[in-house]
Amino acid sequence: MTRYLLGTIAGLASVAVNAALLDFEAPLPAGLAPGFLGQDAPVLPSGVITNQFADQGVIMSKVALVKLGDGHAPSGQNGLSGISSSGLIDYHYDMTFSFVMPATPFAPATTDYFSVWGDRAGSSRNVVTLFGFDTADNLLGSVSFTEYDTLGPMILTGIGQFRRVEITSTLYDTYTGGIGLDYVAFGELNAVEVSSVPEPGSLALLGAGVLALVGSRRKSVWCLD
Repeated sequence: MTRYLLGTIAGLASVAVNAALLDFEAPLPAGLAPGFLGQDAPVLPSGVITNQFADQGVIMSKVALVKLGDGHAPSGQNGLSGISSSGLIDYHYDMTFSFVMPATPFAPATTDYFSVWGDRAGSSRNVVTLFGFDTADNLLGSVSFTEYDTLGPMILTGIGQFRRVEITSTLYDTYTGGIGLDYVAFGELNAVEVSSVPEPGSLALLGAGVLALVGSRRKSVWCLD
């Protein structure tokens, strides 16, 4: 579920921007359902998040929806985990959030603010790092947080406009299984200008011109003989 809020995210934390908030609770996009939360559990297709929230401004990669349960998910029940290359729940696998224009899903966008909450298990000393990348895939900056009690909000801002965010977790306490994420929020989205693509007719004229030039050069060579 998405809410657009000013000043407060569900009464949990003060923010200084208009934020689009994803809490991952019902009602969920059609076909999306939380799976089992255990580390190394298989991820069912219905639990994989990709473009289900594109019309809200974000596309995700290697992200699974899991049922963290009461007392663990700040939003209520559901949260996020990473997905390993083997298709298993993996709380220290990289998760990627790429921004798009809600009115035109899949059209790239940037923002200058991103935040996410950790679960409420606490005291693991696991570390979560947020990395921000620009439209050219250059790293703009990062920020890290250590889980001692509760973990949230974790905020990435002050590095300019970024196109995507990658989140990694370092497991110092592997017994805990890592950190589930919840409450993804981001600031105002700005459309990314895409260089224009030549019209098919222009491409045809360009191709004809190249062929004519090649033919002319060949004639010149034969004349020299």
